[in-house]
Amino acid sequence: MRAGFMKHVHMFKDGSMPGASYEVTAENNMNKNRLAILKLIKAGLLSEQYVPDEGLDWNYIYVACYRQRIVNVVYQAIKDNNIAVPAEYMRLFQVEALRGINTDRCQTSWINKIFKSFEENKITYLPLKGSYIKYLYPRTEFRQMGDADIYIERGQYDLIKPVMEQLGFEFIEETYHEFVWDKKDKLNVELHKSITDPRYGMVSFFNGFRDNVMKNRTSGCRVDMNMTEHLFYSLMHLAKHYISGTVSIRNVIDIYILRNEDSIDKAYLDKCLKEVRLEKFYEAICSALDEWFGGKDLSEGSERLLDMSLVVSDETSENRKYTFNMFKEQEGEKKISFGKKTGYVLRRIFLPLGSMKKIFPVLDKAPFLLPVFWIWRPIYRLFTDRKHVKRFVDVSLADPNSKVEGYRSEMERLGLESMIKEYDHEIK
Repeated sequence: MRAGFMKHVHMFKDGSMPGASYEVTAENNMNKNRLAILKLIKAGLLSEQYVPDEGLDWNYIYVACYRQRIVNVVYQAIKDNNIAVPAEYMRLFQVEALRGINTDRCQTSWINKIFKSFEENKITYLPLKGSYIKYLYPRTEFRQMGDADIYIERGQYDLIKPVMEQLGFEFIEETYHEFVWDKKDKLNVELHKSITDPRYGMVSFFNGFRDNVMKNRTSGCRVDMNMTEHLFYSLMHLAKHYISGTVSIRNVIDIYILRNEDSIDKAYLDKCLKEVRLEKFYEAICSALDEWFGGKDLSEGSERLLDMSLVVSDETSENRKYTFNMFKEQEGEKKISFGKKTGYVLRRIFLPLGSMKKIFPVLDKAPFLLPVFWIWRPIYRLFTDRKHVKRFVDVSLADPNSKVEGYRSEMERLGLESMIKEYDHEIK
């Protein structure tokens, strides 16, 4: 998985860094720049002509594309249309596009090695999300991945462990629904124990969905969903991220790519959507995509999706995370109590051992030092990332009630409130 944004972003020749002032410049003409990114994506994906408006904020555009991992498709549009981009940003696009191609080729190579080893060891596997969908894009590097998601049968994990070790992968952690392995600077792999996140409920439906999918062995040990199942699965994944406020525009474009496949079985899709109560959400996403890629004026709902999908500000991410958690804490009460707000803050500061191990690997061998690192972590953050600390404090002190009401209204509009009610933070 890619490390933090500021670690890898390229600097200008004078040592300044792109994105340093994006929050100020973006406020001046946010919608104009977001629409430009959308049109660039469309031009890159569909090989269409595009003439940009004057006065675009290329600082904002580059940072948004970088953080959403859509540099390659946008750079394709820039090249194809000979768009005049300021030299310093053109260099950034070129360097990151080359990095994206190299990363894609490296990831693809290692995914194929894993699949080959699984076949040789008679291990059943099902490619999920980007590890399958990227091959439906005009070029695979247009669909960048943070990690490779693969569903495996839990009973075969004892066969899988030595295969991953032999390929040079390091075991990172086991979570409630996946095993995480990493090959440094090459590929992060998430081996799913369940076909989707069980925290969102509807476990019996998705167990049946998985059983039906697993009957469709493509060849050897590989299993593939059909296009309708991939579309439904991708929509479920998008809904999960929409609820938590962490939507990536890549998740939305996946729906566009899959929805245009000829083999979509509408009756089967409607049946699945009805089972998980996502009909209204799918209708809203389709309406937005029709406007995004159909050249129509954007409705309020479409603009809202674009706003959710092109998050650049860390403050926005922190606010959305807090609002989602406070919505869950409210549980029908008129106002969120001081105790519940305090509880949220304490849970964010005093992370459980599993989460702390990711930050301080020494805890893996010395878990008894957890209280020491609980104290050390906020002190370390205060000296190394004061902006992060200030963000967290500002958001945590703010009154969440108005935010929660706006969030509730949005979830009801999209029919997602029932999924949130079933969400369980504490699932093991």
